Amino acid sequence: MITNFYQFMIAITNVLGLTLELVPGQALVTEQVCAWTADDELPGEFSYPIKFPLNESNLRFLQLQFRPDSTHPEMELPVTVNLEGVLYRRCLLSYRIVDDKGDGFLKIDSSEAYDKLRNLSLLEALPDRIHLGDGIQPGGQLSLKTLRQRMYELAQLKPGLFPCVFFPIRNDSFFEADITNEYENTRKVPGFVRQVYVNAFNGQFLTDSSTVTGYPICPQFYLSWVLERIMNLAGYRIEGNFLSDPEVQMLTVTGMTAMEVKRSITAPLGHTVTAGMHLPDMSVSDFLKAIKGRYGLAITFNANTRICTIVQFKKTVQSGTVQDLTAYQTGRYSVDKALDRGFRVIDFIDEQDELYKDAKGNVVRPAPFVIGKGLDELQLRCGTTQAILEASPIVNAAQAGGHWIVPTVKQAGNTVDGAYQASERYLDQEGKRKNNIGLKLISYRGMSVDTKGNAYPLGTPDIRNGKQEPIGKQSTSLGGRSGLWRSGLRDYYHFRDQAQPITQPLLLPVAVLAQLKLHEPVGLTLKDQIRRSYLVTKLSAESPGSEGRVRVRLECLTLPSGLELSAEADLPLVWVSMAVTHKSVTDPPAGVPAYHIETTVTLSFWANAQKTQPYITQGLAVTLRQRKDYRYDARLGPFGYGSDPRAGQQFDYLTTVVCNGSSMVLPTPFVTEKREYDSTKRIIDQYKGFVQLDPGDDYNVIV
Repeated sequence: MITNFYQFMIAITNVLGLTLELVPGQALVTEQVCAWTADDELPGEFSYPIKFPLNESNLRFLQLQFRPDSTHPEMELPVTVNLEGVLYRRCLLSYRIVDDKGDGFLKIDSSEAYDKLRNLSLLEALPDRIHLGDGIQPGGQLSLKTLRQRMYELAQLKPGLFPCVFFPIRNDSFFEADITNEYENTRKVPGFVRQVYVNAFNGQFLTDSSTVTGYPICPQFYLSWVLERIMNLAGYRIEGNFLSDPEVQMLTVTGMTAMEVKRSITAPLGHTVTAGMHLPDMSVSDFLKAIKGRYGLAITFNANTRICTIVQFKKTVQSGTVQDLTAYQTGRYSVDKALDRGFRVIDFIDEQDELYKDAKGNVVRPAPFVIGKGLDELQLRCGTTQAILEASPIVNAAQAGGHWIVPTVKQAGNTVDGAYQASERYLDQEGKRKNNIGLKLISYRGMSVDTKGNAYPLGTPDIRNGKQEPIGKQSTSLGGRSGLWRSGLRDYYHFRDQAQPITQPLLLPVAVLAQLKLHEPVGLTLKDQIRRSYLVTKLSAESPGSEGRVRVRLECLTLPSGLELSAEADLPLVWVSMAVTHKSVTDPPAGVPAYHIETTVTLSFWANAQKTQPYITQGLAVTLRQRKDYRYDARLGPFGYGSDPRAGQQFDYLTTVVCNGSSMVLPTPFVTEKREYDSTKRIIDQYKGFVQLDPGDDYNVIV
C-alpha cells in the first residue's frame, strides 16, 4: 500500500506508459532556477537522487538499455513526471546501476536543453548551408539573378526575414599586407586589387569577376536567427520580450569570413554559405553567456510546452506583470543583506582589432562603468565595432561628394574561397579558420542614405543614418545616450548589487507549480502586509507534500530602490565643425629632405547644422581619428621595400578630448605628414595622413 501510495503521489512514466517503481518512502525533490545573476555558467535544473529497485517491472521500464551487451547502451531516457495525478514535467531520467539497484536523478528543463548544446561549437550547431537565391535553387528552379542582385535584394528586405544580410564594413586589413608587392608589381592572387571595404558598395555591391579579385564578401547573420536555430536544435522555440524587440531583430553577428565567390562565377549552381563558418569560433555555451551578460537577460525553459523564454531585466520589471503567490505562503520568511560590493563593468573589445591599439601596439582598454563601490570586476564578452564617417564611394554624378557612416574594424579576416589559397587568410590544412573574430554585434538598419541622399545598406553600431538623423532607439555600444548601459544594464547591475535575498516557504498546488514562470516577477506579502514584487532565483519543491500540495522553498531577490525605470530627458545633440591649419617643419639631419607637418585643430560647436547659432558646451567628449597612411611610397624602410612592417598599410589612432565653450583650439597639434631619416641618412619613418572627427554619442559632425 505504501508503494502504491507513493506511485500515485510521484509517477515517473516512460514513453511506453510504464511507471517506475520507487523504493518505499522515496520523496522527489526538484530544483529549478532562473539565472538572473549567473555570469560564468548556464545552471541546470534537476532532482535530488531517486532510488529504485531493479525488479522485473523496472527492468521493463528501463527496457534493458543499460546492459553493456545492448546494441546502443543508454543510461538516460525521456520520462513524464506526474505529482498527485497532475503533470509536473516532461524531462530526462539519468541513472546508473549500483549493487543491482537503480540510482538516478531527473534532468529538468534547462539541464535537458543545455546537455544538447553546451559541448557544441557554433560551427557544429549551425552547419546549415544557406542558399542565397541565385542560380539553381534547391528545388531545381533556375534564378537568373546574379549574386550582386541577390545581395541587394537581401539588403532591401525587412531585417530578420532572411538568415543573413550584406552591408559594407571598412576593414583594410582583411587581407595581409604582402598579398601584393606594388614596388615589384607582384601578386599572390591573380588579378588582386586591394579594397578597403568588406562587402564593397558603390551603388551596387561589388564582387570578384573573371579578371579581378580582392572583393571579400562576408555574410552577416542575424542574432535572432542564430538564437532560434540553437534553441531549435535543443527542441525549443523562443518567446519573450528580448527577441520581440524591433531593435534586437536588427542585430547581426559581425562576420569576417569571406564566402566562396570566384570559383562559382561561371557555374549556374548559385552561391551557398555555411552559417557556422561566418560566426565566431566559440562554443554555444560561451555565446549564450556573452549575449546574456551584454543585455541583462534571463533564459528559462519549459519542457512541457517546449518554449525557451528569453527576457531582459529592465523590460521584465517595467512590464508590471506579477504572479501573485501570497495565498500560498506558509511559515516564516528569511532575509539576508545585499552584496553591496559594487561592480566595475568593462566593455568587451576585440584585441585582434588594431583600432583598439596605440602607436606602440598596446591594447587601449575602455574605462569601466562603475556601480556602487566598484569592488567586483566584471568583463563583458560581447561588444561592437567603431563607426566612421567618411567620403562615400557611391557613384552618382548628380549627388556626388557625399559622406556615409559605416562600421570599421582593422583585423585579419578569413576566406573559404579556393581562389585565395595562396593568401594567408585561406583555411589551414584541416579546413579551419586561422583568424578568430571576437563576438561583436552591429545593427542592420536597412537601406538608408548618405549625406547627399544616395541609398546604401546601413550597418552601424549607432542609431543614426548617413545624414546623422536618428532612425533607431538603441545602439550596440555600451556608452552614450542611446547605449546599452543607460537603456538597461545600469539598472541590471544595480539590481544585482543591491537586491536582498529572500527565502519564503510555500505550499503550492502541482498545477500552479507546473505553470509557474520563473522569469516573471512574483508577488509576496511579508510582515508589513504590503504585496511587493520579487524576482525568482531558485525554487526547490518536495513531493509528497501536505494537504495535496507540494512543499516549496522559494528563493528570490528584492527589487531595490534606485532603478531608473522611466525614460531620461536629453539635451539636444551638438553639431561640431573642425578647422585645421598646417605648419611645415624642417628636421635634421642636413642634406636630406626630412620634415614633418604639424596640424592644429580648432573645434567649433553649434546648435544647428547651418552653423548660425553657437552652442556653449560643458564637458563634451569629442573623438578625433588620426590616420597614418604608409601606402603612398612602397620603398618605406631603411633596407628597401618590405623592411618596415608598416609599408603598404594604414593605421588609425583615436584621441578623445573633453571640450568646453563654443570653440576650442586643441593644445597639441597632430603630425599629419612626416619623413624621418637616421644619422646615416636612411629613411626610418614616412607617412601621410589626416585628422577627422568621428561620430559621437552626444554630437553630430558637420562635413
